[in-house]
Amino acid sequence: MPEGEGAQECSAGGGGTDTAEDAVHAPVTQQVSTQTWSAEVVYVICSVPAEAAPARLLTAWIRGHWSIENKLHWVRDVTFAEDRSQVRVGNAPRVMATLRNTIISLHRRAGHTNIARACRRHAADPIHALNLILNT
Repeated sequence: MPEGEGAQECSAGGGGTDTAEDAVHAPVTQQVSTQTWSAEVVYVICSVPAEAAPARLLTAWIRGHWSIENKLHWVRDVTFAEDRSQVRVGNAPRVMATLRNTIISLHRRAGHTNIARACRRHAADPIHALNLILNT
């Protein structure tokens, strides 16, 4: 949720539970370009009691989720093309995901903010890749 105006509790209609009214209404706006804005409404299902989940806390949880999505899953998909991977049998997908996560973590610990650029640099000079592994 890049630029949310904050979550608001709303009723999803008749669940009769003691959760945060069954759903949370979260308007989201984000700047697409210098002159264009995008607006959408996100509904979040939550199992936390309404008393324990005020709107500000829910907003923080939603932002935390998208922070993880943007920092890890997006990098895995775009930089490592994980969604196009042909590895689908046995433990191989889990092993490859673990290797990708390890590579991302090593680069982040080394201070790299652009994982794709760091991967290209290490592909061009394997000594840097060895130093990255051995010096952490």
